[in-house]
Amino acid sequence: MRPSSQGSRYPYECSQPYGAGREASSSSVLMRCAICRSFVTRSMGMSDVIETTQNYGTTPPVLTRMERGRKVKDLDALTKEQKNRLKAQGLTEKELRRREAVIKQLITEMAEHGSLYGSGLRQEAANTLGVSVSTIDRWRKKYEREQNITVFIESKRGPIPGSRMSLEQEAIICYFYLNRKQHSRGHDGHVVTLNKKSTVSFIHHILTKFTGFTKSLQSTRRYLHRLNIADPIVVARARFGKKYLEEHLMPTLPNNVRRPNIRWQIDGRPLPIYVRYKGLVCTVTLLLIMDDYSQYIVRAGIYPRIIRDEEGFPKRADFTKKDVGVLLASAMYYAQVRPEYVYTDHGSQFMTLRELLEDLSEEFERMTTLTNSIPGRPQGRGKIERLLALFDALLKDLPSFVDEKGGFNAIQAAKRDPEMYTFERLCAYIQTEVERFNQQPPRKNGTKTRAELWTETEAMPAPPVRRMLHLVPESMNKDVAISKTGCRIDNDLYEPRIDSNEDMFQWMLALTRREHIPMRAIKLDEPLYRTPEDKGWKAQICLDPDNPYWCELVPSGSQRFDEATYNQMLQWVQNRAEEEGDSRPEQLLPFIKSFDPSELMKDVHTKEPLLPEEVATPEEPLVKPVIPPSSEEVAGKRKPRRKTAGARPSAKSTPPKDTGVDWESMPTFDDLLREAGS
Repeated sequence: MRPSSQGSRYPYECSQPYGAGREASSSSVLMRCAICRSFVTRSMGMSDVIETTQNYGTTPPVLTRMERGRKVKDLDALTKEQKNRLKAQGLTEKELRRREAVIKQLITEMAEHGSLYGSGLRQEAANTLGVSVSTIDRWRKKYEREQNITVFIESKRGPIPGSRMSLEQEAIICYFYLNRKQHSRGHDGHVVTLNKKSTVSFIHHILTKFTGFTKSLQSTRRYLHRLNIADPIVVARARFGKKYLEEHLMPTLPNNVRRPNIRWQIDGRPLPIYVRYKGLVCTVTLLLIMDDYSQYIVRAGIYPRIIRDEEGFPKRADFTKKDVGVLLASAMYYAQVRPEYVYTDHGSQFMTLRELLEDLSEEFERMTTLTNSIPGRPQGRGKIERLLALFDALLKDLPSFVDEKGGFNAIQAAKRDPEMYTFERLCAYIQTEVERFNQQPPRKNGTKTRAELWTETEAMPAPPVRRMLHLVPESMNKDVAISKTGCRIDNDLYEPRIDSNEDMFQWMLALTRREHIPMRAIKLDEPLYRTPEDKGWKAQICLDPDNPYWCELVPSGSQRFDEATYNQMLQWVQNRAEEEGDSRPEQLLPFIKSFDPSELMKDVHTKEPLLPEEVATPEEPLVKPVIPPSSEEVAGKRKPRRKTAGARPSAKSTPPKDTGVDWESMPTFDDLLREAGS
């Protein structure tokens, strides 16, 4: 052999044409060429080819002399086919019991006397059962060997499959069928082992080349078919691997939970119906969140396939990870509960939730975990799959429904239906069906509805809004100013939700500080739930950042308090402020050690603090304190300011009044300077 030159994943190929100058021996290890598919051998002894014969004597651990069909040792375990065969032969269970009793009596007599020949018991038994003496002898021998009542059922005559093969031929078939190793050897003697299953034609080729097997390929297939029936687990594990047994063959235990809100299942599918959405005829996708225990529909979302391709047809086939995040956040927010597990398949829309769900829980709280079903096994999510199929059945009577049996003509007829539903009308219809479904018991003999089962026990509280910012595409994270009317989000006025006296007190505390405080907001889904409370932003505000006190924001005016409740809250806040204000000075007195604050006085004239020992006694003469003049008195005594020589007179100046003074003879400023210099 030589290295492969054709780019094959097999590293070696033959150096000679197929069948040229190659002699095989029974004491060699078989290897196969990756290019020409021929065989080469490596001398290592027959133990590598038929390894099982050394450890198990002359019989390999797989069936080499397989009988026709499986033997049932209990009449109660007979299949329908075997019962029909009995009925066709005119046999009943009573007749089989009678045959068994007669044969047991013959075996007992033979054990006591050593032989039945010459006693006439064989002929008597044959007359009793209406069969020949040879049949009696055959039944006796088979019953002694198998101790099975089914030996009295006549089976199909003919050779047993595989009985005409030698022990070596059967061992070769079983070895290469159960062994996933194929060897290749190069011209340098290097051997490469490939992990690959051997085909039936390859095994038949081995038999023909090395053992002189002259039967057809179909005979080898029949033998392997009997091998699969005789030992299916060994064959399945050898051919398909351990993972195949775990995922496809191992029995599954019930995957049920013991109380509600432990596990939520999420899944979706396109609905077979056309609707009108903003002038576009399109289909929609239904996404459901269901509680595993009660089968209660926690939240439902409908999403139109509105993205068009270059030809104008809807392009979006399913939902996205944003749709899943918004729906899950909406379900937890409106239900005010949080599941312990979210159970989905391996869709890319769901796998992104794994890291996001870990941030939903507060400190020292149990986290919500994402779990996935086994790939290729949708039966692990059978509850929600059946629920989605139920919605397909509910739409059959609606216009524009597409019957899967109608083909292309049904699709065209649905698109042209004049009574086609609008998207909003379909949402209302599905919402009605969801509410009706939740008011029914999950099982026919059940007494409690899904809604009652869902709410019968407590669950983990829903995460706050600030913990769900990463789940939704539209969120807000900023500091805002708050007033006595609330704060604004997108030009809409919101106010803190007042559920207790403490909420009212914290709101007043935030107003007193006059600072910007943290606010977190998200936008949830609104396709099916269009109540006024569901619209707009869902927000939280931190009224006290020092000692974090978060309060939910609601649209302004949505809270309704009667006069008595409002007055009670206001009186409680006033009393608390009064208690804290009156008690605070008393609490601070022990920390003031320099003087006694209760004896401190203030001088009414000097505004200085005075202690009792600094106050003058009545025997001492009182000194009248010097009071500094006020600003008005100082201004009254001040001389009027004279104008300088270079000052510009105002445009509307009035002539001075006649005061009897000769102004012309008055010296000027320059004259005064000259006199001062002389």
